[in-house]
Amino acid sequence: MTLLTRKIDWILVLAVVCAIALAAGDAEDFLVYYDAGARFLSGGWASVYEG
Repeated sequence: MTLLTRKIDWILVLAVVCAIALAAGDAEDFLVYYDAGARFLSGGWASVYEG
């Protein structure tokens, strides 16, 4: 198993967990985490705590 296939496997696991969380009614929490992740990717840690 190569490193790339391991990464793909973990991404698939994360996608399934997110889908289960959305289906279970935890969409509000997911949206908060998604927003924080998007802020981190666009501006680093400092932008996560703004707003």
